[in-house]
Amino acid sequence: MGHDKEKMNHWAKKRHDELDSGKGEEVIKATRRLLPSPDYEKDICKRKINYFEKNKERMQYAGDKDFLSVQVF
Repeated sequence: MGHDKEKMNHWAKKRHDELDSGKGEEVIKATRRLLPSPDYEKDICKRKINYFEKNKERMQYAGDKDFLSVQVF
């Protein structure tokens, strides 16, 4: 992905949409794909993967109308 801000923002938006749709596993997979990239700090990816794996059951936002109505991002 490199340091292209537009690409990074697009990637982050897709992950945000996946979380809103209850697709936490897709977020984990997408983050894992970043690991081989020499342009991205691997320790950050690993920490995020661990976080999502540990909390994916709590991040089932798709059916939570109350959560989705609060525009936190």
